[in-house]
Amino acid sequence: MTKQEILEKYGKINLKFTTYFKYEFYFLGVTENGTQIYTSIGGCSSEIYNLDVSSDAKETLISLETQWVIITLNGKEIGGYDER
Repeated sequence: MTKQEILEKYGKINLKFTTYFKYEFYFLGVTENGTQIYTSIGGCSSEIYNLDVSSDAKETLISLETQWVIITLNGKEIGGYDER
């Protein structure tokens, strides 16, 4: 799948903040059929300086403008992209 195809198919799925590690905020979303969307934003202090992340906020791949995503189903990777 290309980035464009992923954004068209999964771009509006709600993602929930899951964890923070070394200047990176991680998010996870699950579709109705159990497909998981995993991504993060940040990576260095200058990138996260102005970010407003809330544990109860709903985000999407489109709203986060992520550089990478992994899509899994039943524990197997079925798609993704990495532009880092």
